Amino acid sequence: MIREFRPDVVASAWSGTASDGHGHHQASGILTPEAVQAAADPKRFPEQIKEGLLPWQVKKLYNRTRGEDYTVRFETGVADPDLGTSYAQFGIEGYSQQKSQNASFFPARPGPNYRPYKLVSSSLPRELSANEHEHDFFDGIDTSLSGLAGRLGEEQSRVPFLLPALKEIDQDFDQAIAGRAPEPLLAAGERLSQIIPQVEQSALSVAAKQDLLLNLKTKSQQLEEATRLALGLDFHVTRDKPSQLLVPGETATLIAKLQNNGKHQVQVKQIVLDLPLGWQQKAVSKFVKVLAPGESTSIQFQVAVPGNAEITRPYWHRNEPDKENIFTIDEPRYQTLPVPPPPVGAHLLYEVSGKAGFIHSAAVAEVDGKTTNLAVVPAFSVLMQHATEVVPLGRKTGIEENVIIHNLLATSAETTVRLQVPVGWQAQPASQKVTFNQAGEERTARFEVEPAASNESRTQIGAELEYKGKKYSEGFSIVGRRDIDTFYYYQPAVQKISVVKTALPENLKIGYLEGAGDDILPSLQQLGLDARLITSDELAHGDLSHYGTIVLGIRAYDTREDVRTYNQRLLDFVSRGGTLLVQNNFDVDAFNAGKYTPYPAQLSRQRVSVEEAPVEILAPQSAIFNFPNKITPHDFDGWIQERGVNFMGQWDDKFQPLLASGDPGEIALKGGLLQAKLGKGTYIYTGYAFFRQLPAGVPDAIRLYVNLLSAGHER
Repeated sequence: MIREFRPDVVASAWSGTASDGHGHHQASGILTPEAVQAAADPKRFPEQIKEGLLPWQVKKLYNRTRGEDYTVRFETGVADPDLGTSYAQFGIEGYSQQKSQNASFFPARPGPNYRPYKLVSSSLPRELSANEHEHDFFDGIDTSLSGLAGRLGEEQSRVPFLLPALKEIDQDFDQAIAGRAPEPLLAAGERLSQIIPQVEQSALSVAAKQDLLLNLKTKSQQLEEATRLALGLDFHVTRDKPSQLLVPGETATLIAKLQNNGKHQVQVKQIVLDLPLGWQQKAVSKFVKVLAPGESTSIQFQVAVPGNAEITRPYWHRNEPDKENIFTIDEPRYQTLPVPPPPVGAHLLYEVSGKAGFIHSAAVAEVDGKTTNLAVVPAFSVLMQHATEVVPLGRKTGIEENVIIHNLLATSAETTVRLQVPVGWQAQPASQKVTFNQAGEERTARFEVEPAASNESRTQIGAELEYKGKKYSEGFSIVGRRDIDTFYYYQPAVQKISVVKTALPENLKIGYLEGAGDDILPSLQQLGLDARLITSDELAHGDLSHYGTIVLGIRAYDTREDVRTYNQRLLDFVSRGGTLLVQNNFDVDAFNAGKYTPYPAQLSRQRVSVEEAPVEILAPQSAIFNFPNKITPHDFDGWIQERGVNFMGQWDDKFQPLLASGDPGEIALKGGLLQAKLGKGTYIYTGYAFFRQLPAGVPDAIRLYVNLLSAGHER
């Protein structure tokens, strides 16, 4: 990324020490200086050098610091007139949108809000004295446009045209700013468009040319947008219907429109769609060639999407997300981008006062009031209803397997759906017809599968749809929010099967209060346990006594006001003889302030991140490790992702710690599984990551979880 972006300055928010707090923060602080060093070393990642991505020496590296030991600091508490708020407040508003981490809004502290940075390394010739402060990250670096010529050193003589041209462009910029006029920007754009091909054909070294062209082309893109804004031009390309999804083999209508909101007459020279190779376009209308202020023009295109069009999807994947920590890169050309660029765009060539300009735009669709880039998707999305199915060993009855199918074709379609099952298993029916009448329809193909497993095992069931001789065996989910971009997450139409040998308690009714991102309940039902959802109304007013065990899903106290409000009803349920299983919560301060536990206890952020970390059973005689399944240290083999999060840090003596585990080199933590008696019942808190293990079908974790549900009901 550094070699491609070629930054003058890198500023790291983290130091790579324990003061960073979170492990990801520390890793970032460790990797940043290593990456800066590696980017400049031609012996590191030589495959990049062969591909033409040359080394790059960052001029200055900074780390965030604290106190007065800083090189430069920024006052972020000052209000910015364009933002309408301070930089600190604006940053906090952004942070509060981190919904997946339960971030909440809090006001920035009043007064000065300094962000200090320490210079860690510099390749500049001038060294700072011990206590010398800088005014800016770029102190000592010429960031002017004409300064690009000075970067060439002795090679500047190979491009004698460059410095005079850059100085003229700088003057154009000054005139545009002083007069708030677009004409100087148009002149600058023309000069820049002449310089770039001259540099490309010059005798500069490869490294010098690469750096110079990157800067010139970036400046050209910025200049294009600045000129558009100065002229008051609005150019966009929109699909004629509210769907951003394009299907290979179909035709779509796009409308390109230019609105002149400025004060200048604009001559429209050309409007062209920018399409991938193999796509076809045809203009089916004409545009007005001269626009007076306030006028607009549009042109309509018919676009034929080829049958082999590239699908819009991430350029990276993991075959086993539960086990693989590293993504596989499928398209290296995109690997410094978050996602691949949109497939369809357009550009417009115009003239104002005899000077030419360009505007580029991505093609979009208006969907539910949100503008979304067009995307190419397969004709059918095929997904299994559940990612994992837990099957108790010896099950005699059939398993209902549902295949969820979305039709994206604009026409009616008759398809055939089949299941692929393990050897010896049977699917009924063997195949079935599924008919669609229009685009966007969803159908569910229902099968019954008879298992035939003689021992505990892991296998899978797959689904396949056939239409006109072509087979589809994957589906996608649309991922996005109204305030961010939209993209598409693909999954194979495969359901993992975990055949589990476990004893189950008899006649135990289990009530489940869902938390956030909680998929444990389906696993319990698949096992054959009598488990069902407790509604909010039932929690508030219903009779809970017909349950033997009630489970609080992960982060239930974080996300559910009713659970916080009626916590005493849950504790009363325990006192009368029930079992309450409470799973981890994230908001430590709020949980501790709520005093939700029957006896004093303090939740912490302690966790065990290594899923293979040894686990010690502290109370092997406890019924939790003996009924209805015998649990040994081997029952912690094969766990995924992590041992657990948000263990209790302190607890009253009435709690009994049952397990101990710790990451390598750290002390073993005992607050991950606590049990206490309350009246006639049993209260259990666990931070162990059952919310990951059960949906993934980890057999050993399932047996332990069944035992937790059975606690207090041994007779």
